[in-house]
Amino acid sequence: MRDLSRVRRWLLSVALCLAVAAGAPAAFASPLDLYGFGPRAIGMGGAYTGLADDYAAVYYNPAGMIFTEGSTLAVGATTAQPFLRLHLTPAPGVTAAQARALHDLENQETDIKRQDSVFFGFTSRLTDHIAIGLLASLPTYEVIQLHPIDAHLPSFIMYEDNAKQAVTYASIAITPVSGFGFAGGVSVFANCKGVFTLPITVDNSQSVTPNSKSGKPLDVNSDLTLDFPYSYSPYAGVIYRPYEWLRFGATYRGPFEWDVKVRLNADLSLDNYTINLAQLGKLLPGVFPLKAVVSISAPALGKTPIRVPVDLSGLSGLVTLNASAPVSMLADMADHWKPQEIAFGSSAEIGDAWTVSADATWQGWSQFPSPNLHFTVDNINVQLSTLPTTITARLRTLTVPILGTIGPLPPVQVSIPGISTQLNLRFPMASVAKPVTHDIVIPRLGVERRLPPIRSNTWLTDTRFSLRAGYAFEQSPYTPQRGYVNLVDPDKHIVTAGVGILFNRKVSFDIYGESHFLTPIRFAKSTVDPAEPFDAVAANGYVLSGGASLSYHW
Repeated sequence: MRDLSRVRRWLLSVALCLAVAAGAPAAFASPLDLYGFGPRAIGMGGAYTGLADDYAAVYYNPAGMIFTEGSTLAVGATTAQPFLRLHLTPAPGVTAAQARALHDLENQETDIKRQDSVFFGFTSRLTDHIAIGLLASLPTYEVIQLHPIDAHLPSFIMYEDNAKQAVTYASIAITPVSGFGFAGGVSVFANCKGVFTLPITVDNSQSVTPNSKSGKPLDVNSDLTLDFPYSYSPYAGVIYRPYEWLRFGATYRGPFEWDVKVRLNADLSLDNYTINLAQLGKLLPGVFPLKAVVSISAPALGKTPIRVPVDLSGLSGLVTLNASAPVSMLADMADHWKPQEIAFGSSAEIGDAWTVSADATWQGWSQFPSPNLHFTVDNINVQLSTLPTTITARLRTLTVPILGTIGPLPPVQVSIPGISTQLNLRFPMASVAKPVTHDIVIPRLGVERRLPPIRSNTWLTDTRFSLRAGYAFEQSPYTPQRGYVNLVDPDKHIVTAGVGILFNRKVSFDIYGESHFLTPIRFAKSTVDPAEPFDAVAANGYVLSGGASLSYHW
């Protein structure tokens, strides 16, 4: 009977993992990397690599699942609100309008919405030697947000879109040797690749004449095809427990870059398209009267051509065009990038009341790519032809050497034969500025105080309270951006606190609060862009986050 119960629990655990992994809208995420996962782990400052003794082990160190008992299912919700301040110092000579534009830019770059999410966590000790776990975190507003960042604009890159992605982690742990746990897992996500087809065909019934009653609006049919192939980022962990009260752990997470590629195919075709030259002045105001200089060469004039200034107006006539211009463009964006990281941690239980933990995490930010949106335009081949036509024009003034200026002259009709030509346009890709980054090490400390149990004769026979606190310091991986790039990321002091309540050793309710204090930063600019004329950037602020979870253990 006991074996049958274990088999049932094993089948239920595997089925639950498969169902969530297949159904969750998975994509690469960073809300967990930015704020952490699980109220208890976050409440202890994220110093969980060497502790990892509940469902949060799936994220921090999956090897810790091997030392859990039974199964645990948890659900919860989190919220975070940035309060950021940005000041752009106007460069000398800036006008009042430009100063207002810079102030608007400050408000725009600090207006980051509250970031809410719900999460699910599950672990199960299937046998004495195998444990599995799964977690999923899903923002409440969107599953994934693509946000190409203009590295030239001053933006808080860490908080722009990092907490607006769904994520799924799945892992398995084994213990081949007593006291050791080994685990591996994947973070499942989706890449975005697709084709955007944009055919444009215009026939003779359409005209650029604004007042034409027979003209029809341009009919544009487009087709966007996106493919989301599943990909993954691997991670692994190990934990060693030499004594019941002491643990050491280490984890590795692979790097990730959500490479978004969308190809745009556009085909502009003009079939016997009629242009009314009399309306060009309305469509292109300021072009007419057209002033130009015409060079005239003739044997009677000698070897030196005569340059004749012409002032042309009163242009009228119809030109019928046939043109074909296929365009192929590739949009490439590296979004939601994550560095590889290695974390080491340890934890110790001091008596029955205290647990202390410490972590150190190395992150390889020196490989950070450019966040800009890249456009690659293939060569454009334009085939253009016109039908024979007659154009009427009026020469307002004609300046001829010796004779001087004469005019205005009566309208002149000019017959133009059909024209056929082919143009090949090249679009070389310009180099993109890349931020200067460096690797960082993040220290973390955590402590938990377990209060004596409260016993009662009611249905709550055993109630236990735990108090938690933690601290972490995260140095910015970005060096001061003094040239073209203006990404803003101050150093952060992270302070956390939490409370846990365990009812009858079965049901647990946990809450936490977290504050990111952004230290003031200021850097002067060696390059000033006339479009955004500021010569210094200053920033600071703080981020408040919190959450709660309810878990059941069996």
